[in-house]
Amino acid sequence: MVRLIVTGVERVRDADGHFRLAALHGINAQRRWRLTVPEALLALKTGRYALEVEFQGERRRAEAVVTEGFEHLAARSPAHGNLFDVLPDVYAQTGA
Repeated sequence: MVRLIVTGVERVRDADGHFRLAALHGINAQRRWRLTVPEALLALKTGRYALEVEFQGERRRAEAVVTEGFEHLAARSPAHGNLFDVLPDVYAQTGA
């Protein structure tokens, strides 16, 4: 199992106008990585990756959570709530 540290996220606006996570970003062994949320959920379920979310020096393990029939990622923190909600936005680079 490979441990990945999540340091930023991509958010997209859904049909209701709310923002949702689209992808996770981080650096592992001095290399940048990106996983879509479906890829991250699958990696957690299969044990391929352990995802840890880091924000302001705090690090929490991410988990797949089902709420009202919707599967999503959570990294609960007593100080910040779900760390995915407070991570900075990273904008995907497009080839130019």
